[in-house]
Amino acid sequence: MNLDKEINSRLKNIVFIQLKKDINLESIKLDKEIPLPLILNKLIDDIKEEDLKNKLEINRINEGIIYLLGIDKQFKYKDQYIQIVKATVKNIDLYIDYLSTKADDPINSYIYINSYNNFMDENEDFEFKKYNILETIYNKIYTDISEDEQKSFLNMIIKGYESIIKTDPDYILVNYRLGYIFRLMNRYLKSKLYFEKFLNLSSGKYIELEDEVRDNLKELEDYVNIEAASSYLTYGKYESAYKSLKSISSLYPLKDQVHYLKSIAEEKLGLLESALISIDKSLSINKNEENYYNQKALCYLELKENNKAIETYKEGLEILKESYLLNTNLGILLYNEGNFEYKKYLEKSYKIKADENILNILKK
Repeated sequence: MNLDKEINSRLKNIVFIQLKKDINLESIKLDKEIPLPLILNKLIDDIKEEDLKNKLEINRINEGIIYLLGIDKQFKYKDQYIQIVKATVKNIDLYIDYLSTKADDPINSYIYINSYNNFMDENEDFEFKKYNILETIYNKIYTDISEDEQKSFLNMIIKGYESIIKTDPDYILVNYRLGYIFRLMNRYLKSKLYFEKFLNLSSGKYIELEDEVRDNLKELEDYVNIEAASSYLTYGKYESAYKSLKSISSLYPLKDQVHYLKSIAEEKLGLLESALISIDKSLSINKNEENYYNQKALCYLELKENNKAIETYKEGLEILKESYLLNTNLGILLYNEGNFEYKKYLEKSYKIKADENILNILKK
């Protein structure tokens, strides 16, 4: 869903009326030359309920103005409309919040709250409510949009929440929401950091939420260690990776993943026998992952047991015949061994994915 497009489409909910003459109302004059916006379905409801009684209440005009300026903040009569609302509404902030809260769907709720900075200075509470409503919209539509659209939508919300923190670093509930969003995105380290910051800032202000966040942090610990270990492996910090992996509890569900990462760390640290034991544990749980066979073969190659590496690749290919990784690595290993069987695997590899380097070997 394109949010801007959806919001702009709501302009069809607006109708305009023209006064027959100027009307003096409280401290402002309603100019007959200025068309006044009304929300169509509210007008229809009033007509059905005979609420009009030959007059139009100013609150319907104010509601229409706020709704319209929540969609188009640069509307032609913006300045005149703002004067009308300021002259006839005592507590504009409460009124906008009320309209947003009672709106019939999240998009309309967002439109009302989005209008607030036409009438007042930027306000962190209203900004928080605005992005909180966007979360509600996301939760309603995420199954109907692509993965890229999901990421884009969540990043928009994150950017909004983070802008609040830049203005007010101690805004407690923003950290609470960001903790959940980053957990949803499987970015566990960031999730943990925001949850911890929430606890530090809250200190008894949101007791029920604090208990909930502490429970989340307990559940997050294993995921944080997995994410940290993966990051350490990427940057060659193998001892740190190994330490993080040893901290993972037996409750973590993806045990084959833990043993696989542990095998990589052990291999890089020279603990080759342990690395083989770890990767065998991965394969005992899941025999359909090409990286596990590749890791086991690499351990054998480090041990100079090339025949066992070849056997491992072939074992994997019995199950994963279309694996580009296994066909390629086995073919190159056999080529380096002077074994003409390499052609069979590199030809298969090239068929799966054309690669100039593989083609050059096959031409020799």
